[in-house]
Amino acid sequence: MKRVEQLANNFAAALLMPVAGLKPRWEKRAAQDLHDWLNETASDLQVTSDALYWRLRQLSWLTQAASLEINRDRLTWNGRSPSAQILPKLFSRRFVERLHWALDRGELSIRRAAGLLDCTLEDLEDLFKSYELPVPFDL
Repeated sequence: MKRVEQLANNFAAALLMPVAGLKPRWEKRAAQDLHDWLNETASDLQVTSDALYWRLRQLSWLTQAASLEINRDRLTWNGRSPSAQILPKLFSRRFVERLHWALDRGELSIRRAAGLLDCTLEDLEDLFKSYELPVPFDL
C-alpha cells in the first residue's frame, strides 16, 4: 500500500473513530471477549471490525500479543453472516420524498430519474415501496 493511501486511511479512521468516542468504550470492555467487543463496537460505529482493529493498533491500545490472539475470520461481516447485515438505504428519506414529489407532479420524467440514478424502473418502484410511499407511476 502506498504511503498516501495509509495516511488517507488513518485520517478517515480518526474521523470515523475519534479517540474521545473510543476511549470510554475501550475502558468499559472489561472481560468481554475481544472479538465480540470489536464486532459490537464496529457495528455501533457503522465501520468494519477490521477497520476498528487497525484503529486500535494505530492507537497502540491493542498490543502485538493481543493482536496475535485475534482470529480475523471472526471479524468478517462484524461477526454476522452476510444475510444478517442491516445495510443502510441508498438514499435519504428526504431525497426520496423530493424525488417522489417531482415524479408525481411531472417535474421529472420517470425514465430521466432512472437514468440519473442509474437504475431500472423496477428499482425506482422498490425504492418508493421501501419508504412506504405510493409509487408515482405505472409500469
